[in-house]
Amino acid sequence: MRGNGMRRFTRRGALLGTAGLLAGCEGIGDTFDSIFGERKRPLPGDRKPVLAIERPLGVDEGEGRPISLPSAEPMSDWPQAGGTLDHSPGNPALGFPLAEVWRTSVGTGSAYRRRLVAPPIVAADTVYAMDAYGLVTALEAGSGRRRWELDTRPEKERDGALGGGCAFADGVLYVTTGMAEAMA
Repeated sequence: MRGNGMRRFTRRGALLGTAGLLAGCEGIGDTFDSIFGERKRPLPGDRKPVLAIERPLGVDEGEGRPISLPSAEPMSDWPQAGGTLDHSPGNPALGFPLAEVWRTSVGTGSAYRRRLVAPPIVAADTVYAMDAYGLVTALEAGSGRRRWELDTRPEKERDGALGGGCAFADGVLYVTTGMAEAMA
């Protein structure tokens, strides 16, 4: 019996204490002003939003230069995310008309607790891809036939490998994982 009454008293005390604290919040600004100094008053004048568009978007009449692109060049390898070191592959040539050559699964995709963030790469006639669990798959570029798979997760790890990716240089595949590991 005694514990039940004590619990009721504790709840009432907590509620009354919270109400008292909230009632005192109205004057708290004055307290902070006295501690940190007086609030600064805004400068007089008209205010304009920084990002307001005063004129509609369009072509600048003063710019009469033609747009020129570099000539399209075939790019058989895409050895890292972004294609090249500076993520500027130029103007890669595409075979027209574009058509699906093959399709296959490379593992588990994104879901609520895991993300597929590593884009596939192409090097030495092989497509390398990493799924949301860190499974690296090598596929033959021409046919999509699976060459090999490597599970990069540590033993007893069930969750997805947040992050990671693949890159290819000088005949070596480099893989980083979301578990702070780098492999070659």
